[in-house]
Amino acid sequence: MKRVAATLVILALAVGVLYYLGIGPPLGLGPFEIGAAKNKPEQRNSGQANRGRGRRGGRAVTVKAAKVRVGDVEATLSYVGSLAPNAAVTIAPKTSGRVAKLFVTVGERVKEGQLLGQLAKDELAEELREAQASLRVAQATLKGRQAELQNLKRRRQNVKVLAGKELVSRDEVNNLETQVLSAEAQVDLTKAQMLQMQARLDNARIRLAHTEVRSPFAGHVSRRMVDRGALVSASTPLFEVVDIDRVKVGIAVVEGDYRRVSLGQPVAVKVDAYPDKRFNGTITRMSPILNPRTRTAEAEIELDNPDGVLKPGMFARTTIVVERKRGVLMVPEASPVKTGAGYGVFRLTDEGSKVERVEITPGLRNGGWVEVTGDLRKGDRIVTLGSSLVRHGQRIRIAGDGPRAGSRRGRRGSGREGRPGGGRGRAERTQNR
Repeated sequence: MKRVAATLVILALAVGVLYYLGIGPPLGLGPFEIGAAKNKPEQRNSGQANRGRGRRGGRAVTVKAAKVRVGDVEATLSYVGSLAPNAAVTIAPKTSGRVAKLFVTVGERVKEGQLLGQLAKDELAEELREAQASLRVAQATLKGRQAELQNLKRRRQNVKVLAGKELVSRDEVNNLETQVLSAEAQVDLTKAQMLQMQARLDNARIRLAHTEVRSPFAGHVSRRMVDRGALVSASTPLFEVVDIDRVKVGIAVVEGDYRRVSLGQPVAVKVDAYPDKRFNGTITRMSPILNPRTRTAEAEIELDNPDGVLKPGMFARTTIVVERKRGVLMVPEASPVKTGAGYGVFRLTDEGSKVERVEITPGLRNGGWVEVTGDLRKGDRIVTLGSSLVRHGQRIRIAGDGPRAGSRRGRRGSGREGRPGGGRGRAERTQNR
């Protein structure tokens, strides 16, 4: 039974469609009367005449229309990405020790070189004092040996004078020469030891300075990983500082768009946190190669963020303007209809009751409108909604407008545009009777 019912429903729908198109059998005839009607020339000729009049008059199609306008259009590329800070660094001490002091917390703004934390420095301070003392000892030793060397040089000079007068032996002169050379060697050794002590002192000072943890640039503290009293080793992360005075967005440009994107292009950026606000950025970096697996190239967009409203990690939608045209003819995107002959739109004739097809060439699309070139002028009314249902010369009725006189005459002429099953059905049933 279900199959029979479904078959009857399908047959009823088919008959309704044929009746709507004006090519089916007249309503009011049963299945046996249809066969009988075929054998009645008068009735068949009458049906054909009615259908002929219906085709010539045409059924008015209800459509919506809009005017051709002149405006600006631009071609854009859209990509998504995430905001990232202009710079971000994890700060760690270069020496081990216990965290003695912490001067900042999360969210604070810091300056370049500002002290963030301090490790305990007692032991390193003692090493520094010891190195300073050792250096002073080496300096005193050097002075004593230099004085001794000067004394030996004077004695050698006097002995040489006496040896010239043959008042002293040659062996005494040679002995003094040896003593002078030995004193010079001691002076050089002391100087080298003093340089060693100086290096040790400098190293102690550097190690002591490493107990101070400072910010490498101006920014904000985004993380603090330790608390006071923690024992840390060298390279243990203590803070994370980010620079968000400028932020950046990384996007992956597909191969087909790569040639249209270049450095310095303006970019509009929107984030979900501020849906009604638009931020302006610029493409500052582009990879010279494409990833062979994804066929995309990395590009970087930078934005000024003086108020700090843009936060790293926000989802960003970017729009890159790659082409812009001004003062062009534009029609709604729903207007152009593509056929085998190309693209066209249906323009309302002067009286507004019929349409004519105008060939056009579509161009850039933007904001629901498309650029077109063709035999159109600003202010022409064209079909938007329902453009796929009309043909050249089709009678139309604009949605929202009152019925036109032509349409009323068409309904009387065709006899089938009034109430369903009205004029045509009654006329043909009268002929059958």
